[in-house]
Amino acid sequence: MSYLWQAFSSGSRQGGAVARPGGPCFLAGDRPDALADMARMWAGLRCESFALRHMITGPMDEAFAPTLVYGAGVDYADPRWPDLADLLEGEGLFEGCVQLMCERVTSDGSTMLVVLPAEDAPDGHYRQHIGHTRARTVMFNAIWRSAARFHATIQIFELTGFVRPEDAPDAGHFHAGFLQTLAGVVDGWLEGKGLPVARAA
Repeated sequence: MSYLWQAFSSGSRQGGAVARPGGPCFLAGDRPDALADMARMWAGLRCESFALRHMITGPMDEAFAPTLVYGAGVDYADPRWPDLADLLEGEGLFEGCVQLMCERVTSDGSTMLVVLPAEDAPDGHYRQHIGHTRARTVMFNAIWRSAARFHATIQIFELTGFVRPEDAPDAGHFHAGFLQTLAGVVDGWLEGKGLPVARAA
């Protein structure tokens, strides 16, 4: 699934929801330039903008695709929440959006795999200058775990204990080799083989 590797990579390669006919929809960033790049790379695929904040700011009129893969860490950074970043921690904004997304996935009859960023990355890998800290990662991951347990069609995959420091330049980006490994994990999930817990040291 080569399209998965790009859907999970960041920078100009990450943007929107990519739906392959008969396949899963990958939810990622919503930068206009990234969406255009994605559309060029994946001709014939449907590209849509998505950000977790859309659960309260809209528009979210269309139903989700039947199968979703969502890299949750993309929405852990302040720039993803224009004019709302100061409400992310302690005000219930993030938790509310997660709950609404889970409810929407369930009501749409969709299945979703949520990939949570690593909590055990080296200190220098967290992007503190944009609010994606280790503490926030631990907090927001816990919110996702708590919300997902009430929804049978939502599964969590933890990068903690799975991604190694050499696999990523920081907590939000991954090198090509690891993206291939991650693609294999998602393939296994789609085929009903379950999810690994951690990789051997």
